[in-house]
Amino acid sequence: MKKIIVAAILVTLSAAAADAAVITNTCTSTYVAINQSAEIVSGWDTVAISTDNIPQISVVKYARNLRTGVESGNVVTGIVGDTVEFRIVWQNVGGTADTVTITDYIPSGLTYAGSLSDTEANCDTPGAAVWMAGENRVLYITNGVSGITPGPSGDGVIRFRATIN
Repeated sequence: MKKIIVAAILVTLSAAAADAAVITNTCTSTYVAINQSAEIVSGWDTVAISTDNIPQISVVKYARNLRTGVESGNVVTGIVGDTVEFRIVWQNVGGTADTVTITDYIPSGLTYAGSLSDTEANCDTPGAAVWMAGENRVLYITNGVSGITPGPSGDGVIRFRATIN
């Protein structure tokens, strides 16, 4: 009998930026001299505000059956007792993100088997992947994730294993 296990992943991010733009704000001053009626421009100045793109986190998840060596981003076949390694590859393909959180819930039919690791690049704070046993999920959080402008963008990989029950 084959079992089909569906694994879920949830990605959240926080940002306060709109689409990229440059906004120019101009201030002018004028005066009217004593005994004159004409208004004269006497000075002006501008300042520019550059907004960033909205962050966009791209996530691709793979599963590899360690017994067979088969890896796929769609379906991997296994039997009871097989260990499956999950690999989550993420990248910020938008603007800078304050915080990126990736959550992967382990569904019934699988038991978490450890080997949790994470790597990331172009993030202000190194990420931390943790196993939340009481919630049956892997949680990853990192901060200050660079976007594609000016680049290079922030990205990372999270790995963990689960055994088919």
